[in-house]
Amino acid sequence: MKHNPITVTREADLTEAAQIMSNNRISGLPVVNSVDNLVG
Repeated sequence: MKHNPITVTREADLTEAAQIMSNNRISGLPVVNSVDNLVG
């Protein structure tokens, strides 16, 4: 498991998430809340 995974918050819009995935050549992003608990 990666120590500092790339994540987004619920407030991130689809365009932002898509750009992050494209820039980092990844196919998915964990969604976390304000205290970095996984929510989606």
